[in-house]
Amino acid sequence: MNLAFFTGIIVLMVVYFFANPTGVPELQSFVGYVLVTVGVPLMLLIAVILQGLRNTPAVPPTRSIRTWFGKPDLGGYPLGPGYHFYLFRGWLGSYIDVEVDEEDFNIVVTGKTPDLQSVQVVFTMTVAPDFTTNEDLYELIKSNDGLAGSVYQIREMVRERGREWLESGDEGPQTWQEARGQQEELVALILKKLSDDLEPTDLPHPTGVLMKYFSKRMPLPSEAKKWGDKWEVLEAWFAGLSVGEKTEVRGKIDRRRKLVNDMRNGRSSMKKLGLGLEIKRINCGEIGPLGKTAEIADRIAIEAIERVAESVDLEHSSDWIKKFQKDFGISFETAKEMVEIALKRIHKDVTEHKFSVTSETGKQLGDIVQGLAAQFL
Repeated sequence: MNLAFFTGIIVLMVVYFFANPTGVPELQSFVGYVLVTVGVPLMLLIAVILQGLRNTPAVPPTRSIRTWFGKPDLGGYPLGPGYHFYLFRGWLGSYIDVEVDEEDFNIVVTGKTPDLQSVQVVFTMTVAPDFTTNEDLYELIKSNDGLAGSVYQIREMVRERGREWLESGDEGPQTWQEARGQQEELVALILKKLSDDLEPTDLPHPTGVLMKYFSKRMPLPSEAKKWGDKWEVLEAWFAGLSVGEKTEVRGKIDRRRKLVNDMRNGRSSMKKLGLGLEIKRINCGEIGPLGKTAEIADRIAIEAIERVAESVDLEHSSDWIKKFQKDFGISFETAKEMVEIALKRIHKDVTEHKFSVTSETGKQLGDIVQGLAAQFL
């Protein structure tokens, strides 16, 4: 506002100078006329322009929603970084700044599978404000919590659907072992929960099951009871479709799988209407047991590794025993004992006894040893 005022004064001085550069009294009436008709309007115009100009910052990434009489223009589009003009800024036209930087966060989901074992799933998500239109962006700031409030609602939706998947007896894993390795199916379910414009498959069987079937993955033990050890139920259903229907079904499943993979890798995005958010990425990390179940799983894994290591050791030990027998001409038991000592499976002590003898006794013992050597060698 101060800039507009001083600029206006300078404009009046410039107009006065050009209208009467020598200060001749006879021209005073003409100067006044010029000031009134040219200088004042020009001053007001420049003042209005300078007062209405305002810069939308680029750092942090920001978009501005134009307002009229304090109400947002929901029919327009957000204004990007740079200078924008707001007529009579603060009275007639104004703006609402919204930061549109991306936010990364984790979501931890815990629940009990039908075998009553505690399992934990960790999701990683990237979201950003949706600034396609003013209306989309305004959804984000309607509540006082803004982005934090929308993220909180996303967290709760993911937790609710993830817990349903873990604890349901009709879908998802039936044991904690089955929960492992089901990231693709789980992300597909979460996307269906969050998306407002997801292409429907409209198929008689669950999309996640069909994704496994077409990718030729083996069914889980609980799935095999319903669909067959080699998906025989789905095989019979798919075989009964026409060529066109088969192509349509494969196309729907392929598109859904591509969307899931793209969302897991951050190559796609989807809107969440009502929250003013755009989901940039969602992935599911490790799915594993908790508490005592985790301890049991770790012990089972360690035992499995030790069994593999033992089998490798036995294989190598057998080779070394045969080599010692051949190279040294010793028995199997002796060669085995040598290998076990080398691998530190057994410990063998050698006890050394020292005796003090006189020089005369030592000479006599030497004579006895020489006599024995002469007799037997």
